Amino acid sequence: MGISVDQLVQGTVFVAHFKHPLNREPLQFERMCTEYVEGRLFSWSGSLKLGALTDRHVFEVVDMGRNLTLFKQEDGIHGAHSGFMNLLARPHMEAMYHTFNKELKTRVELLYSL
Repeated sequence: MGISVDQLVQGTVFVAHFKHPLNREPLQFERMCTEYVEGRLFSWSGSLKLGALTDRHVFEVVDMGRNLTLFKQEDGIHGAHSGFMNLLARPHMEAMYHTFNKELKTRVELLYSL
C-alpha cells in the first residue's frame, strides 16, 4: 500500500497502490492530489472506469486535545448517476474501509508504540 510520489502538493498526479481488502488482490489507481495540509489533510480525485464518474477521497486528522486524535475519511463517487452508484457501492465500500481502518490503526499503534 502506498503512493508513487515522494512529496505531495496540490495538483500532483500519482499512482495509489492498494490491496483489495476483501480478496487481497493488488489494485492501482492514477489520482491527483486535490488538497494537502501537512499532518492534517490529504485528498485526491480521479476518473473511474465507469464512464464519466470520478471519485473523491479525503483523509483528515483532527487534534481532539488530551492526547486524542480523530481520523476521518470520506469517499464518494461524483458525476452522472453518482447517487445510484454510491447506493450500490456503499455496502462494499463500508466493508473495505472497516478493514482499511482496522489495519491503519494497528500500524499507527505499532509505529508509535501505543
